[in-house]
Amino acid sequence: MEVYRMSSKLREQEREYLIQTANDTSLGAIATTIYVDGSPAETVRCPHPQEIAPEEILSLVKSTHNEKKQEIELLLQSYRRVLQDGHPVTMHQMAVVLYHKGFFHEARELLIQSVRLNSDMHQAFNQLSLTEFCLGEYGDAVASGVRAVELRPNFADYRNNLGEAYLAFGDSTHAMQQFEQATQINLYYADAYFNLGLARLHQALHLSDPSALLPKIQDAFRKACLIFPDFATHAFEAALNGIKERDLAQAYSALLSIREARREARRHELAAAHLRTSLIPEQLIERSLQDRINLLTGQVARYPIYPDLHSELGQAYLEMARLTCSRAVQHFRRAVELNPSLTHNLSAYDHAEELVERIDALLAGMSQKG
Repeated sequence: MEVYRMSSKLREQEREYLIQTANDTSLGAIATTIYVDGSPAETVRCPHPQEIAPEEILSLVKSTHNEKKQEIELLLQSYRRVLQDGHPVTMHQMAVVLYHKGFFHEARELLIQSVRLNSDMHQAFNQLSLTEFCLGEYGDAVASGVRAVELRPNFADYRNNLGEAYLAFGDSTHAMQQFEQATQINLYYADAYFNLGLARLHQALHLSDPSALLPKIQDAFRKACLIFPDFATHAFEAALNGIKERDLAQAYSALLSIREARREARRHELAAAHLRTSLIPEQLIERSLQDRINLLTGQVARYPIYPDLHSELGQAYLEMARLTCSRAVQHFRRAVELNPSLTHNLSAYDHAEELVERIDALLAGMSQKG
């Protein structure tokens, strides 16, 4: 089958965005890759039927390419508008979208402005740390992560993220401290146990005799695997065997690759959801969700024994709950800004924010399982 290709370029200030689309004959899919200043930011593959005419393939390549180009144009328009408006909360929200799309420089620009305007905005400091990590600015990532943990010391995710920045910066001692505290806050935090194993392994690499540390390394990875069995891939088992055989450098490299692959997979999983909520007005989202709930409610009444219908309706209610909780977060945040002495508002703000994150994780998990 012939390969059809399309390419477009967009420019935003000094940056160039290249969009390339082609049909992948080996996978039976249309693939689109976005490059920012020559570096790949995102690749999306849309499968198509194997038995399909060449003219239909060409039509799919054109429509897919044009849709992706329009999406990037809208995203950059939103980025410019948000940067010009200068509202810290909106800038943080837009930065989260850009981060998940792989537009790290743009995300960092918004986040730096956001924390300048509000030096107590913990979620912006945490997101800034994540973004700087992806840019390879590990010292800056540590500084931003430290500030996030100072503002919210009981957030396990913030400590895990800070630990990753410390480890990338070469400071395994402080990294272990953060990972250990993250597991104390959340006893079932698989990623923190995995990172704790990495930090201990990094420390063992610099010891003349790492024998005493090896059981602790294996214990951390064992706990991570017990909590999240999907870690137990062939590559993971081979790396653990490498630790037993004292091939520590190779094991560290392999386990680090596993962690980074998991990070990228999660970032891509959440990209579509974050993009959708940033480009579509909130009122249209609510109306669309309510229409979907009404439709599925009618379908469930007609076909009450179909589990898929119940599952889809449950997911629609979760998406509506996420929208409602996000509004609650905005109002609690404003109440705290107006009167920080009302501690019950701060507590409600933290819990509502955590609830939104849990709903996001649940929705992402449902999407991953198909």
